[in-house]
Amino acid sequence: VVGLVVLFQSQSDRVEVLVVRQSVAAGQVVQAADIGVADVAGVSGAIPAADIESVIGQRAASGLVDGQVLTVSALTQDLVPAAGERLVAIRLESGRVPGGLAPGDLVDVLAVPPSGDPGTAEQLDAPSPLAHAVRVDSLGETPDGAVVVTVLVKEDEAHAIAAHSAAGQVTVVQAPVDGE
Repeated sequence: VVGLVVLFQSQSDRVEVLVVRQSVAAGQVVQAADIGVADVAGVSGAIPAADIESVIGQRAASGLVDGQVLTVSALTQDLVPAAGERLVAIRLESGRVPGGLAPGDLVDVLAVPPSGDPGTAEQLDAPSPLAHAVRVDSLGETPDGAVVVTVLVKEDEAHAIAAHSAAGQVTVVQAPVDGE
C-alpha cells in the first residue's frame, strides 16, 4: 500500500515542462521546432510548458542536448560567446576526460605532456594551468573515440588552449561548482 501511495504521489507531482527536441549550439537562437513538452517531477527551475512563447527567440547559454529539461539558466538574451570570450574545442584522448562531465560543468584546463610522453617530474608535479574554472559548453565524440570538450574561455586564453589541444598537450580537471 505504501508503494502505491508513493507511486500515486510521484505521478501527481509531475508537471508539463519544456524540453529540447533537437540539439541547439551555444549562442544559437531557440526556435519552436527545437522545443517539446514532457511530464516530469523534481526538476528544479524547469520552465513550465505554458511559457513556451517566452523561450522562443532566446539564445542557448550553453549547448542544449536532445531530451534536456529547459531551465531558466540554460537560456540567455546575450550573445554566446560574449565580447572578450571565445569557444574553444579541446580534443582529449580517452582517460583525459572526467567521468560524468556534462555541459555547464566547470573545468580547469591544464598543459600536460602528450600521450605516450612520460614528461618531466616538474611537468607532472606542477602542470601549467591554461584556464581556471571555465564552463563546458558541449561534448562530442570523434570516430576514433576521442572526446571533444568545447569550453567558454576568456579571449586571452583561447589561442594557447587551442595550440596545446592541437599538439595533444592538454587535459581538463573538473572544478568545484563554486569555481574555487
